[in-house]
Amino acid sequence: MMKQGTRDKVFFLFEVLNSVLWFSMDSLWMMEEIKVATILIIPTIITGIISAFEKLDIGNVSISMAVNAWLGMNIFWMLEMMSAAKLCFSIGIGLVIISVFFSRSLRVLYRFKRFRR
Repeated sequence: MMKQGTRDKVFFLFEVLNSVLWFSMDSLWMMEEIKVATILIIPTIITGIISAFEKLDIGNVSISMAVNAWLGMNIFWMLEMMSAAKLCFSIGIGLVIISVFFSRSLRVLYRFKRFRR
């Protein structure tokens, strides 16, 4: 079993890596480097899913998965699959609602702090 401090550092690393990958993917897509941007889809999804399970309670997992739904929406938009992008948007809204309902406080929304950087 991993020590809590080590576990926190690993999840932080995955969260930062996910942000860098996501930003790179979007930037490359914006610069019309579609093939390279498409290559970054898989590692961005994997790091997003791993970082979603930092805290194993329904409030935190659901808000983290809402962020992943946002990522999915972004990827499907990039791939011009608008129906799938709209579905991810709807799923993300549902997950935000679930996180508010099941969290012990609204502090779970602090998870969105990474987007203020």
